[in-house]
Amino acid sequence: MEWKAKYRKNLKKRIALRIAYITAAGLVLAIAVAILNWGRIKIAIHNKKGADYYHKGMYNEAMAEFQKAIMIKLDYAEAHNNLGVIYRTKGLYDNAIDEFHRAIRFKPQFAIAYYNLARAYAQKNEKQKSIESLKQAIHLNRKFIDFASNEKAFENIRDSVEFRELIY
Repeated sequence: MEWKAKYRKNLKKRIALRIAYITAAGLVLAIAVAILNWGRIKIAIHNKKGADYYHKGMYNEAMAEFQKAIMIKLDYAEAHNNLGVIYRTKGLYDNAIDEFHRAIRFKPQFAIAYYNLARAYAQKNEKQKSIESLKQAIHLNRKFIDFASNEKAFENIRDSVEFRELIY
């Protein structure tokens, strides 16, 4: 009978130890998830701050916030797109084009990035690249037909046959 008591006692210890291991593993997992979520929260905060600064016309501050988001998550397509919008607004079309391409590389179905790329190419008078980017934006989201028909950035290509066929 004594061996049964020892067996039960050892069994209880082993069960308690396993429960402790499982609890510790769960805690480690919870901490890891919290760290990942905190990173996502920080990215969203920087992106939101950047958008707020952009709408206030504070472009340098907006750029800094979008760059902070990108530093946390290099493949954050939305921040690359938003940074491209700032560059385009400032007339830095080559920089804008680079950022839009990055956004598209990280998120291939990102219609607004294609649309913004088309706008930047149009402003550089690169009609064919603009039309191709606009075609892709419209293919992904038909609402860009309406946007493009009134877009100031497309003034220099609006009279082209390719643009009219695409929009009208």
